[in-house]
Amino acid sequence: MVAEARRYRIIEQLGKGGFGTVYRAELLGAGGFRRPVALKILNADVAGNEDIVCRLRDEARMLGLVRHPSIVHADALIQLDGRWTLVLEHVPGVGLNEIMKQGPIPLRCAVEIAGRVADALHTAHKATDGGRPMNLVHRDLKPGNIVLGPSGEVKLLDFGVARAEFDTREAHTQSVILGSADYMAPERWDCRDLPAGDVFSLGEVLYECLSGVPFGRTLPAPEGHEVRLDAALERLAHPESGESGTAIRASKEPLTAAPDVLLDLIAAMLAYAPEDRPTAREVEAFCRDLVPALPVPWLRDWAEREIPRVLAERPTRSDDPLSGVTLVEPSGTMEVVDGSAILAEPPPPAPPERTSRWLVPLAFLLGLTVIVAVGSLALTALRSQQAGLDVTTLTAPEDHEQPAPVASAQPSTAPKPAQAPAVQPVQTAPPP
Repeated sequence: MVAEARRYRIIEQLGKGGFGTVYRAELLGAGGFRRPVALKILNADVAGNEDIVCRLRDEARMLGLVRHPSIVHADALIQLDGRWTLVLEHVPGVGLNEIMKQGPIPLRCAVEIAGRVADALHTAHKATDGGRPMNLVHRDLKPGNIVLGPSGEVKLLDFGVARAEFDTREAHTQSVILGSADYMAPERWDCRDLPAGDVFSLGEVLYECLSGVPFGRTLPAPEGHEVRLDAALERLAHPESGESGTAIRASKEPLTAAPDVLLDLIAAMLAYAPEDRPTAREVEAFCRDLVPALPVPWLRDWAEREIPRVLAERPTRSDDPLSGVTLVEPSGTMEVVDGSAILAEPPPPAPPERTSRWLVPLAFLLGLTVIVAVGSLALTALRSQQAGLDVTTLTAPEDHEQPAPVASAQPSTAPKPAQAPAVQPVQTAPPP
């Protein structure tokens, strides 16, 4: 029984980057089955770029090997409309970058978000492939890659530029800096991709959630970085003053100064030297212990009130050519990788030269056989004519009880006896 091809009805565009576009869609199956999904489709202008295609396939494999409630789950890697597409779970939420357009996030909510992302990073950093460490680093942690759902769920997205070591990896980056410059750790400018770099980026996100303004691109000198960090911590301690006051007053939440213990955590996460920063696991534990001491609201309560409002105010993108289109998944072989279904490419057809390599010698041998056979018959006919024999009578009859007449060497008009005279067989040259 052949399974029915899966269909995807694209509803709207959620976001677009340099490599791919993310859509909200529905998976349509047999018997009226429907399930909301997100589709990350490679943009048409890069669909033929082998390096970008390899990165998307690697992202699917990484998400198949790393499982965590706060890491988006990948269902399959397929081709739609002739382009590679990553099928993801759909989180009906918004990115932190959209939420912070309204102003800072309440203290307790921001620390809860940071703790869950840190827990997800810890799982990613410690992920293994067949028992071997993958040494995975996200490398692009920023507010736009963290989604908050209406029930307070937190999801870390976009492992497209992540660095990892696993058996089926296709893309290999050498001396190339990937990620968002405004959220990069200082050592990343020297092409050093460490787990501590993700902790630094999360520290910048936490600061932005509390202040309403980005921390800014890191400076190459430790002294300049320390001056900027001290000024940022001062603004969090006294939110009514400083350059971020305008952004903070735009928020509908009451202004609350960050306690010293939280300032110490941010200072440690934004340390210039990677060895001076806490691990993701330490950040998660610190946030978990700190949350109960911070003023309400809780993240779930705040998200249930704020996220639907932000979603309602989000403009609808109706100019995308794929919106409203239903795409059919091509036939292929589904390969399950650690719980994630990956659509394997169909095996390539045999190269033409592989088939012709056997046909040419075979045709040559057949032709040679025909030539030898024709030559043998011709030579036999020629010698038979020289001997005065009818070549058609040289074949011995199969029925020995009634032998066929055989021509003799001396032609005669008189009738011959029934017994055929002995005839010497004509010698022919053996085939080569």
